[in-house]
Amino acid sequence: IDGGAFWECESLASVKIPEGVEYIDGTVFGGCTSLKNIDIDEKNKNYLSENGIIFDKEKKVIIAYPAGKTEKSYNIPNTVTSIGDGAFSGCASLTSVTIPDSVTSISDRAFSGCLSLTSITIPDSVTSIGDSAFSGCTSLTSITIPKNVSSIGNYAFYYCNLLVDVYFEETTTPDFGSDSFYRDSGVKTIFHFKNQEVYDAFTESYYNKNYGEKSTDFNW
Repeated sequence: IDGGAFWECESLASVKIPEGVEYIDGTVFGGCTSLKNIDIDEKNKNYLSENGIIFDKEKKVIIAYPAGKTEKSYNIPNTVTSIGDGAFSGCASLTSVTIPDSVTSISDRAFSGCLSLTSITIPDSVTSIGDSAFSGCTSLTSITIPKNVSSIGNYAFYYCNLLVDVYFEETTTPDFGSDSFYRDSGVKTIFHFKNQEVYDAFTESYYNKNYGEKSTDFNW
């Protein structure tokens, strides 16, 4: 079942996937704002469902969290090592998601359009943040990029219009994608750094005045 197959089926409330399905793209149910449960046949060799949420069979990748679920918070199981492409995309009710230390990568569009998301902590175990991973998270006010992140994708925090503070824990500069923090309205973000090296690299090769302001206080 390829990406976007059920895109914006806004009245779809539940789905049953049979044992023979071999591939489910994480963006299959994007925009399905009434979808509360995805059920996977227990005999399926590649996927399983738990509380209506899709994981790979080994429960190492979270594939899709139904956008119509009304819970305000969610703790990702500590078996998960990767948050899949579009896994939480459009989950408008979630205000808080807890990411365990087992997770090493946040894939493209993982949390895009999570309009109510105000709190999320990225653990030190994460090394990459994908394209548009948090784009359109319009309630997110603060984020800390942990020290082991080596790449931040294109448009990763695009149009996060209330993002007041971004803290970079890195002492060496990660690779930034295009317009990772861009917006043309909302508050001005203050970027905080750990040292002059990262500040200078950010300024010389990446910084755009539309992103916000840079702090020279490295002792936070």
